[in-house]
Order: sequence, then C-alpha cells, then structure tokens
Amino acid sequence: MSITKPAPDLPALRKIAVELRQTILRMIAKAGSGHPGGSLSMVELLVGLYWHALRHDPKRPSWPDRDLFFLSKGHGCPALYAVLAFRGYFPNEELMTLRRYPTRLQG
Repeated sequence: MSITKPAPDLPALRKIAVELRQTILRMIAKAGSGHPGGSLSMVELLVGLYWHALRHDPKRPSWPDRDLFFLSKGHGCPALYAVLAFRGYFPNEELMTLRRYPTRLQG
C-alpha cells in the first residue's frame, strides 16, 4: 500500500533553508573554525528530509518506527546540528556552543 504525502510548501522550506544557512555561518564564525561549504551544500537535502520525508518525532527520539539518517560527511555536522535544533531535538541556543569544550556539539 502506498501512502502519499501532501506536496511540501516550497516557499516555507526555502525560508527555513535560508535561516539554517545563516545559523550555520554564525555557528562556524563563533567557533572560529570549520568548513562552511560542507554544511551549506547539504541544507536543501536536510530540509527535504527532516521537514517532509523522514518519520521522526523530537518528543520521542527513541521511537522504534522512526526513520534513521546516517551522516558520513563530517564537515556537514554543523548543518545536521542546526536542523536537529530547528526541529526541536535541543534548544537553538546550544548551537552557539559548536566546538566548545565540554559541549556535545563537537563536530
């Protein structure tokens, strides 16, 4: 059986992508190091996944029926961190602790 989702709101997703890019650049600038291209090049992919395609629930991060996403591109960690914060997995303020010891956002 096929389950179809309604078409995504593309203007809203584009706005989210712009906000994510701005946040990623602020994160990397505050950290004083990083490769912005690796994160910026994957923003639309992550927006499509986390706002439209993946089954996930920030209130139940261990939900057994959730979809899993594995990131193998280490330079993209800031983008994934930003997406997870925007989706409610942790507070947005924590993003500005990127690469600060003892933060969990070491990427």
